[in-house]
Amino acid sequence: MKVFGSILSCDSLNLQKEIDRLIGMGVTALHLDVMDGVFVDKIFLGESIVNEITRRYKGITIECHLMVSKPAKTISHLDLDRIDRVIIHQADSLRDVLACIKASRCTVGLAIVNTDDLHKINGINTVMHDKIDKILVMGVLPGEGGQPMRSNTRYLLELAQNEHPNLIIGVDGGVNMHTLHEVQSANEVVLGSCLFNESAEETLAQIMKHYGE
Repeated sequence: MKVFGSILSCDSLNLQKEIDRLIGMGVTALHLDVMDGVFVDKIFLGESIVNEITRRYKGITIECHLMVSKPAKTISHLDLDRIDRVIIHQADSLRDVLACIKASRCTVGLAIVNTDDLHKINGINTVMHDKIDKILVMGVLPGEGGQPMRSNTRYLLELAQNEHPNLIIGVDGGVNMHTLHEVQSANEVVLGSCLFNESAEETLAQIMKHYGE
């Protein structure tokens, strides 16, 4: 299982120090949440900050989770050669997004909140699109960190795995030492608020020991 660290719950005034701390703890992949205040209520990060992070931290995996109303427009402002993956929520924007990234090394993930989202993806021949490599199961409703994992997360995870065995299946939201056993079959997980408390280092060490790749 690959573990991504999300900085959504970090001290925003000390962003670089927070990222350095995560890397020092052993985090090797970052999950950058971009929110525009339209698709979700919160505003977090922006294209220029994402690009600065990708320029400064070149030796780690970086994926951008776009909780924005116009993902293709946001992607057009990102330095895609430094980003490993962008994740979007709107399956109907997929064609425009694929056009934006076709000349880069970047791949695309599709986030799902419920079974309706998964059904939309089921209509896409992901095998024919080599740029589509991941489904991200949302363990919480998008837009805010620190939420408890929803009770249907494991069900959505198993559905996605059954329908798309060729794709990476990840889980984002509510993942911590106490809930990870529910989604331990996932290929990738995102850790958020549990990395920003007093027991963060011990938590990450235990998770990597028992579940990490």
